[in-house]
Amino acid sequence: MMSRVLIILILLLACARVSAADWGITADFANRDRVQSEYEAAILARSGVNSVFLTTRGRDYNWPNWVAVQGAMNAAGIRCYWDIPTTVSECERFLGFEAGTLGIDDQPVDSSGKRFYFKSDGNLGDFFTSKFDYQTQRVAKALARRLRAQAGFRITSDVDLGDGSYGAEGLASWQSFLKAFFKDDSPSHDSNGDTATFDSSFGVNCKDWGSTPQFSDKDLMDPRKRGLVNMWLADSYAGYVEGVCEQVHGAVNPSSPVGAGIGNNLMFASALASCKNVNQLYAVSPDHLPALACVAAAFGKPVLAEGIKLINGDLAASEQRALKILPYASGITFDYMGLVRARGEGKPAKISKFDPAFQVIPELAPFAGRFRVGRPSVLWITPDREEITNSIDVYSVAESALALDPKCIDLTRFKAVIYQSDTPCASLEILQKLFDYALKGGVVYIDAYRVGNGLTLHGRDNKPFWWDGMKPAGKPGYMIAESARLEPEGEIRDSDGVRYPMLFVRGIGTAGKWVFMNGPDVWDVKLQTLRDIVRKHSGIELTDPSEPRVYFGDGCVLAIGGESARFISIPWQGEKAAVFDVIDHQGAVVEASNGRIELPGTLEPGKAKLWVVKPYGEPVTLYTDGTLDNAASIDGGKYDGKTLALRFAESAFISSPVKPKSVSVGGKDTAFDYDATRRLLIIHRTGETAEMRVEYGG
Repeated sequence: MMSRVLIILILLLACARVSAADWGITADFANRDRVQSEYEAAILARSGVNSVFLTTRGRDYNWPNWVAVQGAMNAAGIRCYWDIPTTVSECERFLGFEAGTLGIDDQPVDSSGKRFYFKSDGNLGDFFTSKFDYQTQRVAKALARRLRAQAGFRITSDVDLGDGSYGAEGLASWQSFLKAFFKDDSPSHDSNGDTATFDSSFGVNCKDWGSTPQFSDKDLMDPRKRGLVNMWLADSYAGYVEGVCEQVHGAVNPSSPVGAGIGNNLMFASALASCKNVNQLYAVSPDHLPALACVAAAFGKPVLAEGIKLINGDLAASEQRALKILPYASGITFDYMGLVRARGEGKPAKISKFDPAFQVIPELAPFAGRFRVGRPSVLWITPDREEITNSIDVYSVAESALALDPKCIDLTRFKAVIYQSDTPCASLEILQKLFDYALKGGVVYIDAYRVGNGLTLHGRDNKPFWWDGMKPAGKPGYMIAESARLEPEGEIRDSDGVRYPMLFVRGIGTAGKWVFMNGPDVWDVKLQTLRDIVRKHSGIELTDPSEPRVYFGDGCVLAIGGESARFISIPWQGEKAAVFDVIDHQGAVVEASNGRIELPGTLEPGKAKLWVVKPYGEPVTLYTDGTLDNAASIDGGKYDGKTLALRFAESAFISSPVKPKSVSVGGKDTAFDYDATRRLLIIHRTGETAEMRVEYGG
């Protein structure tokens, strides 16, 4: 028997409308001619597209055409996003030079001396070299100046930096990073008094920073050395992107959205999100978007989901893909490849058939950027990977970001911090930051064993600091208390049945505390256990990914199913609500009970549903159009007590308490259907957008 879920969130139906969010396509329009662009821009705009990502990677640069294409798009009310060149050859094409004119070898060097390119959606040159940086920043600035009407720029997309560059400037960057990270005069001299050096930490013998070599392939099999190199790459890459963004903002507007694309690398995402001039992240994978959105939210940065692929030939599957990412993205552009099934001959080449999946774009257009994720006031400090174990819809930051810059994020914004370590603490500066946070009343949840079991990347032993007042028990992963300052709580047992406290609670300051979680598999405990612990010690309800997740917008509700089928119940202040299922085109009038309404239909496991929800009483438009040719709208129309007026093209679904006397479109009477049971007025027609008047009389 299906249970009913009560979602404890507030539906803000009266909130102000959000500004138009990016909604559109990613396409290779940049080098199309003006005639084709003008034709297609009009078609796209009518379908709800307001943004186009004009991919230019690997294509010839044709400035007059680019400006003309953007002009055609802008004239139709469509904003444009552009790629920024990331290789010297692309810069040369942009500048109109012959290949090789700049005479810059922009290929990184691997540990064997072989030259290559960093992989992105195209190629990324050796950003460790000053000449490459200068040229790409120069071109980015010129690009921004030439395309002043642009919406924004993306620099790279989901880069793979491997082991970095072993060229001369790559080596210099590595040495500079080490000096800044270790804060010592030399690799062997402890000048800052922290009792550790680079030499002692990694078992090397270097006289000065200038003679410190990069790690070899064999060295990088060591997790600590690999971790240090990854931090250098994240820091260096973020610095490169920040420099390009600064040039773009200097040329146009500091608020222009500029940033880089991220896949599943939360270390890179955190480093980029913390940059001042990176004011937008680009998600390139629907699967990793929720995790990326957690990082972006922690730094107050929006995420544009760019180039999301729909499933050609399958509208239902495409709808599900789009619905599941709607809450997490400030805007979405869909990959246009394959969405046009057939074109005619001539100039322009007119579209004669769209793929069924294209309908997602007009159908869901009014919901772009409308939903907001209700995140509990908890920051997860995560390992440098994409997963956030046991939760979703939180705030998160990679541990490496705090190790690089403990001031990159203000912990006092959060009521609690979960330090999800799966390796020893990377830097004792993180410990200090968490201690200071607890002194101000914060609560920190920590893996008692793993956080202290080993050295920091600086080479300092974590044990005396994290294990103060406790020590390992007989079996790995279990701890026992040695101090009365640690208050035991709960009970767990090892495989032999030996009992240990589940938690050790250390009070800090007047209200703060560290809650040490005991056992070898802290982050693999049952979700309910973790949720109970956080609820008890912080009064916070963590999101349960096994349950349905419900997101509210202005006049609409979106739900994503959990592990079992559920009915969805939401708060409601009125006596009744008019509800419309956007995908199934089913309407209903729902009565409230104890301040709640139950939305019609069952939410199946792992599926998403979208409803328009409006107060019931006066006639109000619920949904119009959303066909292949015309964008949907959920504007309610204007009702003056006698007549409901609205504009639409093909379909309209109206909540109507009584059957109207007449319906006219463009001044001509029009046939309609009225469902007295659902109190739903339905009109279907063909033709251009026109005004409809629904007459009810006095």
